[in-house]
Amino acid sequence: MLLTADHDDRVVPLHSLKLLATMQYALCTSLENSPQTNPIIGRIECKAGHGAGRPTKKMIDEAADRYGFMAKMLAASWNE
Repeated sequence: MLLTADHDDRVVPLHSLKLLATMQYALCTSLENSPQTNPIIGRIECKAGHGAGRPTKKMIDEAADRYGFMAKMLAASWNE
């Protein structure tokens, strides 16, 4: 999971998208008989910059996405 923002002046979002495309191409073409099954995803924060001064809601949304992605990839079970 790659994280970026659409108004980031230090790391242009296009670089993250190109890295995702390169990773997908490399992983899918390196495996001869079995396709890539692990997700390669990017999260682009809208109306945000490099990270300083973000509203609390955006930070909570990003944390929820990170933990949700990790839980899904680790096949974690939810206990109440």
